[in-house]
Amino acid sequence: MEEEQIEPTRQFGLIRITASFAAQWGLSIDACDTQGKLQNDGLFEKLHKILLMPESYKIRGIFFRWMSGRLWDIWVESEDLPEVEEYCSPSIVNPFYAKDDDGTVRLVRIEVEEGTSWKTNTSLQLLS
Repeated sequence: MEEEQIEPTRQFGLIRITASFAAQWGLSIDACDTQGKLQNDGLFEKLHKILLMPESYKIRGIFFRWMSGRLWDIWVESEDLPEVEEYCSPSIVNPFYAKDDDGTVRLVRIEVEEGTSWKTNTSLQLLS
């Protein structure tokens, strides 16, 4: 199998999900060894389908944030997202869903909270 060449981009963001939600489809910290293995095992594609993300969104990584409420960060790239400047945190991507009367779940919209600049953090300015 030929390895996919990934072009670097500065247009990316994070989707945050709870550990209990991730456990519903088999993701645990014990199951994570490398991003490449997760991608090769089809987890990125599976997650893309579960989250009903548009084709323009690509999942590039999954990271567990133990100290931040035990959340999972899902790194997504898309030309639809703002460019991440140097010294800035990435945008937070918030997908919103609706459940129809027949039980079908659909993606209604995606809201993006632009990342913050670390340069404006006064405690970091004191260090420079």
